[in-house]
Amino acid sequence: MKSKKILSLLVAVSVLLTSVLCASTAASAKSDFDFSEEYKSSPFYSKLMTALEETEGKTAMERTLAAALSQEGYNNYATQGIDLEQARADGLLWTGKELRMNSSQTGNTEYTRWAQRYVMNRAESTQYEDIDWCAIFVSWCMYQAGYYDKEQLKQCYYSYYATSADSFDADSWITSFNLNQEKVWYTANAAAELENYYWNTYYNTECDPFELPYKPGGLLFFNWDGDGGSFDHVAIVVSYDKDTHVLTYTNGNSGGQVITRQIDLDVEEEFRGTRFTKNANRIVAYGEYDKIEPFEQRTINCEIDSITWDKEASSGIRFQTDSKSKVFKAAVDGEYLGSNIESNMILQQGKVIIGKSEIKNLPVGDHTLTITFDDGVLNLPFRITNGDEPFTTEPATTEPVTTEPVTTEPTTTEPVTTEPVTTEPATTEPVTTEPVTTEPTTEPETVTPKLNFTKKSLSSGKTAGLTVTDGKAKDWVSTNTNVATVRNGKVTALRKGTATVYALLDNGTYLSCKVSVTTSPKLSKSSITVKKGKTKSVTITGKASTVNNVYTNTKIAKIISKSSASTIKVKGLKKGSTTLKLRVNGFVLKLKVKVN
Repeated sequence: MKSKKILSLLVAVSVLLTSVLCASTAASAKSDFDFSEEYKSSPFYSKLMTALEETEGKTAMERTLAAALSQEGYNNYATQGIDLEQARADGLLWTGKELRMNSSQTGNTEYTRWAQRYVMNRAESTQYEDIDWCAIFVSWCMYQAGYYDKEQLKQCYYSYYATSADSFDADSWITSFNLNQEKVWYTANAAAELENYYWNTYYNTECDPFELPYKPGGLLFFNWDGDGGSFDHVAIVVSYDKDTHVLTYTNGNSGGQVITRQIDLDVEEEFRGTRFTKNANRIVAYGEYDKIEPFEQRTINCEIDSITWDKEASSGIRFQTDSKSKVFKAAVDGEYLGSNIESNMILQQGKVIIGKSEIKNLPVGDHTLTITFDDGVLNLPFRITNGDEPFTTEPATTEPVTTEPVTTEPTTTEPVTTEPVTTEPATTEPVTTEPVTTEPTTEPETVTPKLNFTKKSLSSGKTAGLTVTDGKAKDWVSTNTNVATVRNGKVTALRKGTATVYALLDNGTYLSCKVSVTTSPKLSKSSITVKKGKTKSVTITGKASTVNNVYTNTKIAKIISKSSASTIKVKGLKKGSTTLKLRVNGFVLKLKVKVN
């Protein structure tokens, strides 16, 4: 169940939608959807209808969970061998063809049929692909719950990827849910993956998997190895016991079936054939949802009126807009160029950045750049030059040449009008042409803005200064403010990871520096013993001077130091054992304290 599968895409696109249709009844949710005849004759169809009827009027999360639980036991028989009669009864055969399955395949399901038939426009008579389907199952359940309709899903798929291809990397599917990020919580193990998704703003990071606000119907994301290397699987929360730390969830494509499972977050085990680790380490994110608020179409404002870009520039283009969208498509003269998900483009809080690789092959001349956001469309005049090639001069010299020869009137008044008229233009044109085509076009090309660093390695708490030579930075941006921040060119390292810092220049271009932070903050001790009423000091390594600490105290012990301290004092309040939490540079540290 790897994320780089089409299954992951379907979950990605399912929540990128810009509007939502909340069905008022189970029947209305199904009015635009045809199930396969085989599925409709199976018990799973009647269970689904009953579940939707019983949860009528409840929240999207409750209805999604009900839809998922109604499918408990649906099995694709990929690993058990194919029982054709049972497969037909379970709705697995919808084309009259035998399923393409063997021991290495996950098999076809009603859920993959739905995805490929109604999202990818596959013909009903075609043989459907063998693909992993955990995320498709979640998307299918959300659809059945009325979270969105078929046309919205389909429109989103094609507008988002602008292609009918159905096989590509889908690493971005976790953020492509486009959930309200204030309602998504990421654990420490998600940090490495979030670096790839820097176009979003994250509010809840480094969260403790034991303390996530699990609710029935919430979406649960796993990394099976527990190392945060990828988002491998998605499931739907059934329940969580805060006392025993037992998490119950339902999911598709788990051993080739829809099944409800439980894990104890405290237990260390080899799970699903992966490495031995604590189950809590396998949780990378949790998200809640209600409905997708529709974007109102409006006029998109931009900080600039036009763009001029030279092919010999070291970078692409950038500009700030007031769009609230998290995704955009770019087109030049009506021809699709790319998007911030699939191309070398970034959208960060309305700031559009398009890399040089995306525009370097465009022809010299005047164009129109169209940026389509979820909340509106922006058109900008886009002029492309190429070093000292004076494309703007040629049209100016061509038109006078075609106009003046067509002066037949001077021929009729040869003695009087011809000589004065032909003499002055003859002397004027060479004078105006030479300065325009030579000096102004060649001089700027000798000055190329540069950053003093294109790569920089820092340990947490350290700083570095970035400066622009032969140019001026209008603004500075860090793509991952959890790892490193930047202000007026001063980079502050916060915790281990990577970030790209952009210097946004006055001329509409940008320069970049990749910042690698090699360490995270840490405490000189992981546990201490202190007497009641007394204090003990602990040193923080790697604290940034510009970021204040946040302390979480208990009734047994508390930190009595200032929030700016790099050495903290812990005071014992009453006998017992406790764990204090410190947020240093935004990174959560834990200190075990025993008070005698």
